[in-house]
Parts: sequence; structure tokens; C-alpha cells
Amino acid sequence: ISYFKFMKTPHILIIFLLFLSISVRAQDTIYEKTFKNKMLEMSGGKSHLLMGNEAFRLGDYKGAIAHYKDVLEFSTENDKVYFKMAQCNLELKRYKKCLDDLNKVGDKSDVKLHNFPFVLGNALLGTGNVDKALESYLTFESSLIGRASTDFELIRVQRYIANCRRAQTYIDNPVDVTITNLGEEVNSEFDDYSPSVSLDGKTMILTSRRNDTKGGMIHPGDGKYFEDVYISTYNESSETWSESTPIPGKINTSGFDASLCIAPDGQTIYLYVNIKGLTGSGDIWSSKLSSKGKWSSPKPLDEKKVWEVKKEIVNSDYFESSATVTADGNMMYFVSERPGGEGNGDVYFVERDEEGVWGAPENLGDVINTELDEISVYVTPDGRTLFFSSKGHDNMGGLDIFVSKMVGGIWAEPKSLGYPINTVKDDLHFSLAADGKKAYYSSEVEGGNGGRDIYQIDLSNHPLFK
Repeated sequence: ISYFKFMKTPHILIIFLLFLSISVRAQDTIYEKTFKNKMLEMSGGKSHLLMGNEAFRLGDYKGAIAHYKDVLEFSTENDKVYFKMAQCNLELKRYKKCLDDLNKVGDKSDVKLHNFPFVLGNALLGTGNVDKALESYLTFESSLIGRASTDFELIRVQRYIANCRRAQTYIDNPVDVTITNLGEEVNSEFDDYSPSVSLDGKTMILTSRRNDTKGGMIHPGDGKYFEDVYISTYNESSETWSESTPIPGKINTSGFDASLCIAPDGQTIYLYVNIKGLTGSGDIWSSKLSSKGKWSSPKPLDEKKVWEVKKEIVNSDYFESSATVTADGNMMYFVSERPGGEGNGDVYFVERDEEGVWGAPENLGDVINTELDEISVYVTPDGRTLFFSSKGHDNMGGLDIFVSKMVGGIWAEPKSLGYPINTVKDDLHFSLAADGKKAYYSSEVEGGNGGRDIYQIDLSNHPLFK
């Protein structure tokens, strides 16, 4: 019997509608308990919700928001959907939009929104409101105590509470530094980060996600352009950096191309490369400067030969995200997410022999690495001072920059560079100038050119650098 013939039978139609009503009522619906909304849920509203949830699961937060907005066409006052949109905007670091969505949530006591205070705290912290964020985290902590299966959430929120309290202390006791945005000559209205300066102080390489990147492609997850490597040169007479432009040569492609560091001699650039089927989750490659002033096609830092299949090398099947070398180019510190470390991303050390072959990497251990992420790393040319960004140690939120000095061949307990270098947002990609009194790093502080910017720090009066 065809569907249309079936629908023309009155008694059967009534039975069908009754069955539909019962089946929808049995679902965990996000809609009001009205027949109209139940029907819509089974059609457009439900499909957009499912697509939004799938996009969220895959990290396509902008796509998820688009679907959730379509859901709101069917259910205009939907607390759960507004909360989902708030979580998407939080992941995209659009903290004010996150707060706007949270303000639209009516019933904040719904059991399915039990982590509302935690999301609110993260959004408040993202806007720099440490005191209010702390209040929200404390509220969430209180709601978890005595509840089953909340150990992970409780440990996490207590860490955020500790971060906020440290942030209050750091902000009340700032270090004496001058931080200057490098301006529109170096920065753009897009994200600019990962600055690295040659030992002579004349060349800076950086990574940017601008609209003039070589491929012009946009990442669907965050809606930003792919990465490319840019270069700027220092003019000693005017004491300014030139306009940053795409680096000449064969480094940039239509994919993601990111700079890790420029070697102190200015002749080699280490890069992050991720090519499907060729690299792991992202590997360290290098490019050489030719006599004509152009950079060669990047090559893998090391290649695993058939007879060396058991040898551990720098590039693994996991994510390698940062690299820095000493002046002689024979010692490298890098970050990897390979298993066997202290946490997810850890700092490793590797030496190169007389034949130019890199040895087996060594994890720096729990003095430097924590159970949380360590991300970017920089070593001074003499190899005796290490700077790195971490979510652990005496952190005040996001990624903070720490410094450790080698004493008797052992790395000392890391110290925070303090506020205002470190903020409640992500502060990373620290690079010290040769004079030891000037540095560069990337941050998301308010008032920049747009997105993440590159800043210069005058460390002359910093207590750790006197």
C-alpha cells in the first residue's frame, strides 16, 4: 500500500497521529510540550539540532552555531540551544557573544545545564573579569560537592579557582616592564603570532592568518584563513620593523605553513608542516636560505629509515608544535604530544652529532613539564635559559610564560614572568633578543590590531633580568 493511499484512510490516520504523539512525547525533546513543536521537531527543527550537535562534536563551531540558529526558528525561547551556542562562542574565544547567549538562558537551574556556572566563569575570565569569574567557579564547585561522577569536573574547577586567586595576586603586584604593540607594520587585523628573531636582531619571522595567504583558504572550524609564514626586517636608523610580507621562496603553500623559529645565524628556519599521508599530526621541517635571499623547499628534520624503525626520532606520529635551537645549531628543544610524557604536550631535548644526525629525544621531566599542556619553547643561544608556555605551574589562566635557568646541569624550578606579560588569556611564543633586555611574544590583550598580535617587551627593570 502506498504512503498516499495509507494517508487517505481516516481511521488509520488517527492511529498514526496518536502513535506519533506518543513516540515524540517519549523522546527527550528540547521543545515545548505542544503538538506543533513535536511535529516540527520530527522535521526541520530536529534535523538542524542533530546537525548542530554533530558539527559541535567535530569542532566546526561556526557551522554548529548556524544550525542552532535554524533550530531557534522553530523554538524561539530554547534554553538548551542558547547554551549550546554559548559553548560554541566560548570555543571560538568570542567571550562577549558567549555572555550574550548565556544571558538568554531563562531556566539556569535545569539539570542538563548543570555546568552553566563553569561556562559563565570561563566567559567572564576571557573578558578579564577575574573577580566575577571566581564567584562563578565557586558556585559551580559548591554544586558538585556530594554529587556522583563529578571527580573530573571538581578537579578542573578547583584548578580554575586556584588560577583566579593567583591572577588576583599577580595583578595586584605587577612587574616593572613596558609592553609595546609592534603596530600595523608587523601586525594585521588577523591573527599574528610565533615571532622569532635572528641573533643579529635584523630578521623576524612570524606566522599569520591573513586574507593574502597563498592558498586563500579558510578553515571551516574557526572561519579563519590558513597559516602562512611572513618576514620583517629591522631598520636600525629608524628603530622600526618593516612591513611584514609573505616570506620569499618555497615555504608557503596552499595549506597550513607555520614558523617555529629562525636559527640564531639567520640561515635556517624551522617550520611546522602537516601534510596528509606524509607527516604525523604535524612535524618539524627546515628550510635553508639561498645565496639569492630566497628560502628553499622545506624538508623533514629527520627521516626514519627502514633499519632504524625502532629508533625514536624528533618527528613522531604525534603533534610536534614548537622548536628552538642554540647558536651552534646542535641542541634543540621542542614540544611533542607523543605518549610517555608528563602530560599531553611536553618539552623535549635532542642533540645533533658531528655528522649532523639528530639523536634520541629526552623528556625534560616534571621540573619543566606538568600534567597539563606545555606549548611553545625558546632557548637562549648559549643553551642555559629556557622559556616556555604552560597551563600548569603557578598559572593565572590560559597559557603563561615561565623561565628556567640551568644550574649545575639541571633545570631550576620555573618562575612566572608575572603580570602584565602573563594575563588570563593565552600568552606564548616568547623570544628573547640578543641583549637580554628586549623580548617578543604574542598575546590577545585588548586594544591590539585585531585577534592575536605580536608585542615587544622592555625587560630592563624586570626583577628576573636585572
